[in-house]
Amino acid sequence: MKRLLGILGAMSLVVSSPSLVVACTTKERITTPKLDKELAKQLLVAISGNKDLANIDFGSIFTDAEIEAVIVNMVNELLSLQYSYDATNTLYKNLGFEEYSKNTIDKEFKSKYNIESRTIAENKLFEDYTKSITSTRLDYWAIRNNYNLNIQNETDVKDINGTEFKVSSANKHVYIGDENTIWSFTNEQGVESGKTYSLPTIPQLTSEYKEGSNSVFYVKDTSGTMKNISSKTALYLRFQDYFESKLLEEINENLLTNAYLKASMFDVKTTNESEKAPFINSSSAMFTKTQTLTETSINESWKTNVKMVWTLRFDVTQNSNIKAINDLIKKAEGLLDQSSGALKNGKEINEIYKVFENSEDIKPITDSKTAYDSYFGLQGYQGLTIYDGDTSLGDSPISGKTYESKVKSWNKGAGIVKSSSENFLTVDSENSNYADLVIVLPIYMIELLGGSDESKESYYKIEGKNGENESAPIKFSNTIGNETVYLDRWNNSNNKSLHSKDVAKLAKDSTKQTALLNQIMYGVSKSSASSELAKTIIYSKYLDKDQVYYAGLWNKIGTYIKSEDDKDE
Repeated sequence: MKRLLGILGAMSLVVSSPSLVVACTTKERITTPKLDKELAKQLLVAISGNKDLANIDFGSIFTDAEIEAVIVNMVNELLSLQYSYDATNTLYKNLGFEEYSKNTIDKEFKSKYNIESRTIAENKLFEDYTKSITSTRLDYWAIRNNYNLNIQNETDVKDINGTEFKVSSANKHVYIGDENTIWSFTNEQGVESGKTYSLPTIPQLTSEYKEGSNSVFYVKDTSGTMKNISSKTALYLRFQDYFESKLLEEINENLLTNAYLKASMFDVKTTNESEKAPFINSSSAMFTKTQTLTETSINESWKTNVKMVWTLRFDVTQNSNIKAINDLIKKAEGLLDQSSGALKNGKEINEIYKVFENSEDIKPITDSKTAYDSYFGLQGYQGLTIYDGDTSLGDSPISGKTYESKVKSWNKGAGIVKSSSENFLTVDSENSNYADLVIVLPIYMIELLGGSDESKESYYKIEGKNGENESAPIKFSNTIGNETVYLDRWNNSNNKSLHSKDVAKLAKDSTKQTALLNQIMYGVSKSSASSELAKTIIYSKYLDKDQVYYAGLWNKIGTYIKSEDDKDE
């Protein structure tokens, strides 16, 4: 289906660069076009379905380069949604599930798609906000940079239990603790009289990660009922304007590759019981770029390219502090393998933090350059790293750090990266008065998909349009000959030490599992090979270069479009 092509072809108009060219009677590319702003407006309306875009004044808002970027982003956004929709229907058809409408994109699918797409930017916002608390709060920065605060549009979100509901600007505030305390700073415009205003603290933002605690954030749905939401959802709604106009726009191009990566993760095959089931596609970049799935000998362990990294910073102006910190870690019996730094089986990374929480004398200092993570709520988060060999996919959050090479080569379970056989600390190469305790959590896709769960309850499932009423757990295999081949390998003695209680817990929380899968997907989408393959497949599926020529966008879109003639060549 070439829906976008049909819309543009019907216009019978020619747009100059950097907008669209519709050239149905010629196969020559226009190389010296002039921008037609009125058609650019019509194009944006046609792509987005939003008639309000016809009122944009390009002359005062955009330069030619910005118009080009807007159109490319809009095309990518539309095609990401359409490809995801079509791929989902194909998957449902192959599994025997009820399909969505073929004529138009269902609202239910679009809502689910939007919520999932937001997870990547939500992680970044959580990290940015927790980092900003020790310097200039994002609340103040947003106002100074002309972003509105609080809920701006009617939006679908999920409560803390995963139930979807709607919010709108009619009840625009986020509440902390109860209805009487509004997330707001002093003298912020629009605060209701008689209410208390407050900005959230780190303990409040991370309360839901503590055992036995819940999120303290609430919003009112469109009927005025208070709903308990996660801190990530609260941040999204507090900064909705900034989030949607800035953060989401930054990832639009990668959403196209994300759509392709997600659609290619699994193949539907017939099981030994003659049932249809999703099997792992071992050729998908989501596996080839992230971890090994085979070993050449019985004693060889799997390796992963995906790792989460935290650092706890200490003042070591006095050399005696280094010895004291190392001694404290060594006294934590049963926590670590003292020689390798790896956590012992059944231990969690937050237990490393508890070593210092329980100490009266030795405490990490506040590091304004690091954030809290949105999966475990732990301080000192550097970020998620994905290395393909020595090359980082995208910008590495630990690029140039003293410990980068050791994180790259870390092939054990979760633990502390030692700088030497005797030292758990890594001294800062730029300021020797400080040293970092580097904590690494390797992420194996097989474990994140539920492979460490003997009960099989947290196996990743393909859910139908009606949720749990239609679902199919994945098979940890790429072949019908052995439907548990990857489970068997993962649970071999050579890989047992790689199992992580932390990742196994994430696999049991579908919201966090989906968020981390999407973040890994986003990282893999930074691979030029994955990106180019996705663009070639998706652009070729929906756009026809014999009818549509993107004069100003040819290098960004047109060169990826392959016709049947190209395939024959």
